[in-house]
Amino acid sequence: MPLNNLTPKWTGAFGAMHLFAEYGEEEQLLRSMRLETADDTRCVVLVDRDLREPGIHRETRYEIIEWTHGGVDSGGA
Repeated sequence: MPLNNLTPKWTGAFGAMHLFAEYGEEEQLLRSMRLETADDTRCVVLVDRDLREPGIHRETRYEIIEWTHGGVDSGGA
């Protein structure tokens, strides 16, 4: 996502962070895990790619959203 056309009140998530990579013989990527933003920038997605089985490429995506409980402060009195 280009950062040069942002509005002054722009909020949301952008970018990606690689967390884990596993390589096999001949430096071939076997498995990776990364955090990236969703297309709507309202949440981040944990992406787990498993390429260890020949001919089978599995990708699991978990959306991580901010959740608030009705705006109530649960920090105590």
